[in-house]
Amino acid sequence: MTIDQNRWKKYNEVVQLSLDFYDQMLRIEEYLLKHSQFNDITPKALHVILAIGLHGDQRISDVAKHLDVSKGTLSAQINALEEKDYVKRIPDKHDRRVIFLTLANRGRLLYRAHNAIHRKIMTEYLKEYDDEEIDNAKQALVNVDHVIREVRKHEL
Repeated sequence: MTIDQNRWKKYNEVVQLSLDFYDQMLRIEEYLLKHSQFNDITPKALHVILAIGLHGDQRISDVAKHLDVSKGTLSAQINALEEKDYVKRIPDKHDRRVIFLTLANRGRLLYRAHNAIHRKIMTEYLKEYDDEEIDNAKQALVNVDHVIREVRKHEL
């Protein structure tokens, strides 16, 4: 498939916008962590907290797989987060070799604060949209998510 010059220019503009978007979101996260009560953790640790989430216990192996890190690497991060009262380890009642991760109170607070920031940004972005435009924006993000997952599955 040959791409004409005008379309190629549009592709490049979208690529640049996506890079800028990602960079700005990382800068917001870094700033908010640094200037908040959560200034004792890194953006990487924040992503561990987000991977654990609020919805029930997560096995260490599942969180490691989601983050694409080894269980050993994740365990080191969990040790630090547990020390700072963001995360708790809970042994399985039936198989003590299995360890579940759950967010401690401080981790839950950070998780909710992080989501509130993203919600605020997206609410501001979507507030002038009608239902069809919101559906189109949602579908565009679903499509990007699908492509990212496919690339990750096949190329990483």
